Amino acid sequence: MLYRYTRPFYRSDPEDALHYLFFICMGEGDQEDQCRDYVQEVVLDTRQFSALLAEARVERREPGFIYRHARLICGPHPDVSEFINELVSELAGKCDKERRLEDAVHLYNLAGRYNEVVELIVRKLGESVTRPSAQIKEEAQRVLSFYSRQPVIFSHLKKDLMETCKTLVTLVDFFSFAQAGQVDQAIQAIESTGLLPIGDRYNNTQLVSGFDSLDHAIKKNFPQIITTTMDLLYALSLKYQNASFADPGRQKVCCSPFVSSFGFWLNVLFLLLLSFLFLSRCFASQKLATIKRQATDMVKFVGGIRNFELPKEVYAQVNQRVIMMN
Repeated sequence: MLYRYTRPFYRSDPEDALHYLFFICMGEGDQEDQCRDYVQEVVLDTRQFSALLAEARVERREPGFIYRHARLICGPHPDVSEFINELVSELAGKCDKERRLEDAVHLYNLAGRYNEVVELIVRKLGESVTRPSAQIKEEAQRVLSFYSRQPVIFSHLKKDLMETCKTLVTLVDFFSFAQAGQVDQAIQAIESTGLLPIGDRYNNTQLVSGFDSLDHAIKKNFPQIITTTMDLLYALSLKYQNASFADPGRQKVCCSPFVSSFGFWLNVLFLLLLSFLFLSRCFASQKLATIKRQATDMVKFVGGIRNFELPKEVYAQVNQRVIMMN
């Protein structure tokens, strides 16, 4: 009866509604759990986390309405702060199940469970990295930026977890660039992760041995990471093949050399053009050789991964792209 009485106004006046709901704990039996469920419903529906629970600070939190009246609902629980943390953690878990990322992050922060915040974001990024979500990426960047500026919080974070989160954010950029056809930017993004033998500095053996220590959120996306990277390398190889096969000798001079001062300068410009084209061909040939070497190293890398089963299609595509480049 108390619950039904508060339904019409608990969204507009949550504190008044909670005053009534607290009376439920005065009953007998399991009514304490029932009261707790109703209280959680009010908090989740109104989303007035700061006013009702607490306002998060870096080194402390300002108690909210429920915190100040926690003794009415926590029963024999010896520690009010611990009870509130449990309540907030339960609310965060419900928000996570309901895919309310921003609310879940806020509540885990409020409970001081900072590693759970990063774990949640890592899991969400891992689920959507190949289908980039602007909301998840922005939330990840906001959390990483905030935590990095707070030494008290940062000291309690798992370093491997933070690195995983940063890598996943970069992978979101990688797939976004790839899907937009921005090949050079995508290659730069995947190179910066250090996951694949792409770039000037890498050791294939170290990459293979370090693969086992990668987080599952990254590993499960590896088939798409590898195939997308090979497609990008192939696209680059076509670009530089066309540039390296351009024949500067086909250019013709319009007038005889040294016939006049105009002809002289025209030939100078022609020679400069030939030099530029020659250097461009040399650069293209060098880049093409580098791309082919990276593609070959990708074959070795994929073949070296033993403890992770890649789909057969991945091996087939990697080898096919190498053959097509040559």
